[in-house]
Amino acid sequence: MSFDWWTFGLQTVNFVILVWLLHRFLYKPVLRVVDARRAEIDKERAEAKRIQQEAQAELERIQSEHSDTEAKRAALLAAARTEAEAQTTARRDQAEHDAEAVAAQARKLLQTERNAAADETRKIALDLGMDVARRLLQELPADLRAEAWLDRIERHLNTLEPGDRDALLGGQANTRLLRVVGAIPFSKDSMEQWRARLMAILGQDLEIDFAHDPDLIAGVELHFPGALLHFSWRGTLNAMRVEMTADADAR
Repeated sequence: MSFDWWTFGLQTVNFVILVWLLHRFLYKPVLRVVDARRAEIDKERAEAKRIQQEAQAELERIQSEHSDTEAKRAALLAAARTEAEAQTTARRDQAEHDAEAVAAQARKLLQTERNAAADETRKIALDLGMDVARRLLQELPADLRAEAWLDRIERHLNTLEPGDRDALLGGQANTRLLRVVGAIPFSKDSMEQWRARLMAILGQDLEIDFAHDPDLIAGVELHFPGALLHFSWRGTLNAMRVEMTADADAR
């Protein structure tokens, strides 16, 4: 077998030409297409990544806004709950205060009514007692009733200093006048007894006049020029009425 260098050389030249043709008219265009396609793919990938990043950012923004909205909603709910509780507490406190005020007013009114009823009861009892006492006193002889009051008056006058007794009779004017007013009419003997015993204490030159006033209920009043001495149940009754009125005003 012989080797043909011409044939080998032609084939080598043909191969080189073929490679050059392929490189020029096939490989480079293919490379350009491939490069263009790769660049397009890279661009699409970059765009996709950008869109993904924007989507992620938008999602994060939405989630952040949602979180803010939830936080605001929770804050509003908490504020509304706190306000509602405060209003409820205020209304309850006001209701309790109003109820206590009404109860206090009711207690005060009830106490006032009780005090008024008690005062009225005492007045009725006092009037009834006076009426009963007046009827019982009517059963006693007039002289005995007058004598009992005379003993009391004597004891009172004897406890006075001479200057005090002179003041009763008008002080320096010393008019020496006395009017004895009794709850029952004085009999002649009773007047003589009263005159004698009073003159023994106040002086023999004393002028004594007697009168009758049934409103005294029982007892007598001594009308001096300088003073009035009460020894009657009317005076005691009036003092008791004044005391009850003072107690009622104090309440």
